Amino acid sequence: MNLSHRLTYADVNDLIQQDVDFKSVTQIEQSIERFVQWYRDYYEIPTTTDI
Repeated sequence: MNLSHRLTYADVNDLIQQDVDFKSVTQIEQSIERFVQWYRDYYEIPTTTDI
């Protein structure tokens, strides 16, 4: 098994909070859902329930 290209995900929340005094109060899942809804609304893309 070649492990040289394995994906890793760093948890940088503490570093961001320390460096720029920012702490997110929204979970990533909710943020993505909101972004997708905004994108569909902005570009007038119907959802599957609108078709």
